[in-house]
Amino acid sequence: MEVLPPTLHKPFEKGLTLNFIFNRAVARLVMGQGAESLAGVQGTASPHSLSTPKNHPTKMGSRQSLPHSRRSGYEGSDAMKKTDWKQEAASLFFRQGKSLVEIADLTGVSRKTLSFYLQTLPGYTAERERRKQENRRKRKEYQREWDRKNRRYTTVNAETMRREHELAVLILSREKY
Repeated sequence: MEVLPPTLHKPFEKGLTLNFIFNRAVARLVMGQGAESLAGVQGTASPHSLSTPKNHPTKMGSRQSLPHSRRSGYEGSDAMKKTDWKQEAASLFFRQGKSLVEIADLTGVSRKTLSFYLQTLPGYTAERERRKQENRRKRKEYQREWDRKNRRYTTVNAETMRREHELAVLILSREKY
């Protein structure tokens, strides 16, 4: 212990191993903390605490510092967030026709919370039915257009009927009964 600087005596006195202290020092240096913070190593830690802190943006469930997350879309104070998102969500859903996913991205509120809130508003079921009818109409139109573009339609006349009859006769005459 005489070889170590005085700031590193404390961890050894607490029973920490050299490997633990080294890994902890590397982790702190990688995360941008200086060597001066190594003197304050307290208690024993699990190997999982060496990697990244719980609020690190790459950890599961931490969305605060990711720029493209749903949580980062709504700017403003906490008091404003609690009330204004409801008015904004209703406006976006009913007036602008936005989907729940788009509203969640813009307001920073979860889709589940938005759905529960919008279901309490009058006119929600009528708006949903209107959107369903519109989507059915669009889908039918798209399918009709796709059929016109990709399927070959031939007109039925005497020549096509004769050709189909001859093919059917050839196929049936080969079968043995």
